[in-house]
This record gives sequence, structure tokens and C-alpha cells, in this order.
Amino acid sequence: MVMIWLVGNVDPQTSAVCGALANHQLLLFDDPEELRRASHNDVADLIVVAGWRHLIPADVLANPRLGTVGFHSAKLPEYPGRAPVPWTLLRGDSFAYNTMLFLDEGVDSGDIIDERVTAIMGDDTPETLYDWMAMTAVDMLLTHLPALLAGTAPRTPQDQSRRGPLTTKDGWDRLRSRDAVVLDPR
Repeated sequence: MVMIWLVGNVDPQTSAVCGALANHQLLLFDDPEELRRASHNDVADLIVVAGWRHLIPADVLANPRLGTVGFHSAKLPEYPGRAPVPWTLLRGDSFAYNTMLFLDEGVDSGDIIDERVTAIMGDDTPETLYDWMAMTAVDMLLTHLPALLAGTAPRTPQDQSRRGPLTTKDGWDRLRSRDAVVLDPR
């Protein structure tokens, strides 16, 4: 049987993805140190990261034979970095994205597996967008899980020339300048 490790501690994504993987042998990790210890003692076939706010260490990324996949709640490569849902609303974006990708040692820089997009409505809040992110994460995971387990999932390298400048420093600078709704991703 395939061993899948689910790494996450932020709902609703973690719970939704956990439910989608219920028919598989699954270990849930919600603590970075516990995950690191386990990766030194056991091997996963696949690691799925959903609802997690930490970088996965290189030694953990090297553990699973089929790779490590995760979700980023924004369009990649244009909007990498922390707090993608609040930034989507602060920028006044017309659309929200959820990107499924292979994780690598960079920040939101791995090969893209799939992406979902939705129009942002006037009454959308972080909570409504997080619920949508959870739903689309499950949809993408179920769509691609057979190919992930076969080692044949799609892999589209990101065009790093389109990578956005959104870093923690950029965020603080924009908030201080009160220019938080404008971001040029070029």
C-alpha cells in the first residue's frame, strides 16, 4: 500500500485534503520537528502539503520517492510568498487562484501541476476564499492523484522571468506607503 504523508495545520485546507486521502495509508504531521524526525526514520511514497505556513526542509523534500506536492493560494509565478489570500484582497484583484505544484527548495518555485481560478465577488472575504481554496485543492488532488502515484503527473516549469517581487519586506513597504492595493507583478 502507498504511504502518503499529509503535512498541514491550517484549516480548512488540511481537513479537506485529509478527507480526500481517507482511503489511503495516511500519516498527518502538524509539527515541523515531528515531520523532520519522521523523515529521518521512515520513508513516504508521497508527501502532500496543504494548509502549512512553513518551508519544507531539503532533507524532508528528499524523502518521498514520488515527490512532495503542495498548494499555493495565488497565481504562480506572479505572486509567490506569504499571505497570498490577504494580498489578493488588498490588491483589489478580480480573480483568485489556487496553484498545485511540486515543492522544491525554493519559495513557491517548483513545477506547476495544475491551477484553478475564480472571480472575486464583492462580498468575498478571506474565509470565503479559504473555503474555495480547500475545495479546489481537493479537486486538483483527486484529479492528479493517480498520475502522482504513477510518477506521471504534469510538470510545467515556472517562467522565473514572470516571478513577482512579493516578499515580506515588499509587503511591509507597501503597507507603510499605503499603496497596498497596487502591485506590478512584472
